[in-house]
Amino acid sequence: MITTAAQKLPKEFYWLTAARLTSTFGMFLNMMVVNIFVLELTGSAMWVGWLMAVRIISGMLFSPYIGQLADKMNRKTLMVVSDFILAFFIFITIFIPTSVVNYYFIWAMLIIGVFSSAVDITLSAAVPSILHSGNTIKANSILMGGRNIVIALAGLSSVFIKEIFSSYNTVFIVNALAYLASGFIIFSLKIKMNEANTQKPAVKQEKKGFFKTMKEDYKDVFLLPNFKVIALMIFILTLDGLASGSHNVGWPIFSQGLNSKNPFFIYGFIQAFWGLGNIIGIFWLTKSSLAKKLRAENLYLICTAIMSLGMIMTVQSTLSVVIFTAACFAGFGDGAYQTFFNTYLQASPDNVRGKLFGLSSTFLRTGFGASFIIMPFLFNAFSVSKVLLYSHGPLVIISLIFLTSLNAGSKQKTGAKN
Repeated sequence: MITTAAQKLPKEFYWLTAARLTSTFGMFLNMMVVNIFVLELTGSAMWVGWLMAVRIISGMLFSPYIGQLADKMNRKTLMVVSDFILAFFIFITIFIPTSVVNYYFIWAMLIIGVFSSAVDITLSAAVPSILHSGNTIKANSILMGGRNIVIALAGLSSVFIKEIFSSYNTVFIVNALAYLASGFIIFSLKIKMNEANTQKPAVKQEKKGFFKTMKEDYKDVFLLPNFKVIALMIFILTLDGLASGSHNVGWPIFSQGLNSKNPFFIYGFIQAFWGLGNIIGIFWLTKSSLAKKLRAENLYLICTAIMSLGMIMTVQSTLSVVIFTAACFAGFGDGAYQTFFNTYLQASPDNVRGKLFGLSSTFLRTGFGASFIIMPFLFNAFSVSKVLLYSHGPLVIISLIFLTSLNAGSKQKTGAKN
């Protein structure tokens, strides 16, 4: 179940949200441009998939360590430094010759993967500290809703990208400036992103190996009373990541097939309607009495199934009304389950919150990374519509199986008590 409380959010939180949304606009516009640019440059879905894989896998490998850093060091500093590093590596793209820019993107995606993860994990862990554990679902709704508004705007901007921007380099400059603006806004805020550490200082011990230290540091996570529910959510999240490469690689290919002269037209509108669906899903989550009554795992599984079903339908027809309605449907499930998942994890104690987000990010990016490696081969063998069906179909089925079995078990326990 989810609950909300009527509580005014501090103005610093809105400034932080503005910073995050500024960088998000640049990032999503950049992502769409890189996908189409590399596809035009190489004519290969392999390159698109592999670049995404590098970005995701680099974030995956460093997420557990980032989760530790988010619990131990100043979160504000971590976010500011990450934004400035991202700005630098994106800006120098404009100086790379076109003949080798796809190879530079390998290194750029590695850096983007690591430091984008740092910003996401740190912000998610910091929200309850900023609000003093207040109305986190309202805060997440604003963050996620705002994020999806700017994604929709980025999608619409890409539709008219040749009219708005003089070249691809202009988009990279906009992206770099967005990260710089975000970093400066966060740096200027007088805001605490960490709670006071009430734990006793640890007794000095002998040095241990990296993996042994990681295992001991994550011990508190496994002892959480609701860890079984969290583990189920992370398992489904991993499967979502494994399926998500299909639409991330498939949408640009599908759009280019429908309109080779201006693939941004279809691709941009798909992203825009997906963003609109996200906003509707978040609004439903915060306002619906049904959402507040559902058990956490039920809500999560239902919204995940809705999201995957919508993703499948986006590429099953060439009719614009079907494509954009399906994208909106997919966005609804995506926005609701992501916002709920963040809010659910943020209810955990501050000393394990960063680790939880680091753990979930690791599993999500593991799924993403594997997906982006596999998907180019699948697209060479099958049509876009079949790849999305084979990828998201099992997630729908597994979510429904869990939903049925969990509720059947719950009814049996209730009957036994009676």
